[in-house]
Amino acid sequence: MNKTIRFSTKGRERITQLLVESNLNITDFCKSIGVNYKSYTHWTYYGTTPSVYSLVKISSVYHVSVDWLLGLTDVREIQRVSECDKNGN
Repeated sequence: MNKTIRFSTKGRERITQLLVESNLNITDFCKSIGVNYKSYTHWTYYGTTPSVYSLVKISSVYHVSVDWLLGLTDVREIQRVSECDKNGN
């Protein structure tokens, strides 16, 4: 059975928030992340979850964490792993 995972209300609000903060119109916002208008409307109006590629692209372009975009955390910034953490120290 193929189940569609719905994009949370918080996630939809955050995509819209980025659009407003960027001072771009929807068309230019979509161009900045490499998607079409239809994708944007599916995310924000119909609750379709963006693809992993789109989430990573939005995260990269607008310097926000994917977890924040998905509404899983209120920490907006991307948390960088320090060298000490990478080595288990």
